[in-house]
This record gives sequence, structure tokens and C-alpha cells, in this order.
Amino acid sequence: AGENVPEVFAFADRLLRGGRELPAMGKLVSADGRLRVEFDLKGHKGKRFDVIWTADGSPVRETKWTADPQGIPDGSVLSFEPPAGARRVYVNLVLDEPTGEETYPESVVSSNAVVL
Repeated sequence: AGENVPEVFAFADRLLRGGRELPAMGKLVSADGRLRVEFDLKGHKGKRFDVIWTADGSPVRETKWTADPQGIPDGSVLSFEPPAGARRVYVNLVLDEPTGEETYPESVVSSNAVVL
């Protein structure tokens, strides 16, 4: 299922053919009760950020995850308070560039996960 996602094709196009630059996301960090991640759209159009989190301590494949959509902030930093009760959090940057694929209609760039 994971071998045919748009991000793989975009990465290969960039690497092998000198295609369009890919959006970049820095490391998601926790400081002073907030989570923060720097990003660079590199000319792409951002649709939203999804803050993906869980209060569950189960193994990752058994965990129930929740997605809270956030707008794209002005500038290059997303900063937010972790959801109440969250134990693990990561962020997806969702691009406003339809892929034309039924299974994967949106391209995303994901951050690292932070354990709180």
C-alpha cells in the first residue's frame, strides 16, 4: 500500500530529474508547554496542518490517533499547545495540490513524533 504514494514520485522526480523542490519541515520540538516546528513550503501551496495525536500508550499500530486540523500560519513556524491528555504528537503538512489519485488524494509532509 505504501509503495505508490505521490510523495515517493515527487521525491524520485526531484532526485533523478531535477524536478520541483520539495516542501521541508524541521524537527517538532517541545518547549515551555508548546510544540513548535519550522517549515518551508518551497513554492508549494499549503492547505492545512493536521496535528495528529494520541492519549493512548499502546504500540503504534494499535493506537487510536486523532487529527486536529490547523490553518497555515503566516511565516515559517507552527506553534501550538499540545492537545489535553496527548501522550504522542506529530504534524502533517497537507498540500493544496490534488494528486489525482483515489487512494492518496493529498500529498503530505510529516514531522517526527514527540512523546510528552
